[in-house]
Amino acid sequence: MIIDVHSHAWQFPEHFTADFIRQARRARSGQEVDLRVGYEAYRDTATPDTRTIVFGGKARLSRLWVDDRTVGDTCSGSAIDYGAEARGVSLGELPAAARKAFHSVEPDDVVELASYPRQQPIEYRLVHDGAVRAIARYFDDGHGGWLLDGVDDCRDG
Repeated sequence: MIIDVHSHAWQFPEHFTADFIRQARRARSGQEVDLRVGYEAYRDTATPDTRTIVFGGKARLSRLWVDDRTVGDTCSGSAIDYGAEARGVSLGELPAAARKAFHSVEPDDVVELASYPRQQPIEYRLVHDGAVRAIARYFDDGHGGWLLDGVDDCRDG
């Protein structure tokens, strides 16, 4: 079994700026760049037992930001409304808080950072058997803590 731990899904050229495409072309000595990714083409080259963790695409300095929720076909979300006095958890407590926020976490599931630290929103994803199952979003509470904004469930069916 092969576990591909880093693949991407995005729409090319829709998710890319003209400047990004121009710079990519320049980096390849003027050759056109085609960053299309297709599930069928990927599966045709992968072994049948390949399991893949698929991300959107995140390169803020290049102005590329394809949210991981773009990958899931059936993500449904929830949001939480807090009062002004609400206080969140510290940055160091976020991984444990995210694990608690997810429903049905199994011992082998991975809860990992899915965004840039300290940039809002902070996102954690729950990965089960190579698939993103849920995403939890946190925002700054304005008092040095982080509050859960909501959880998107990305399970199939």
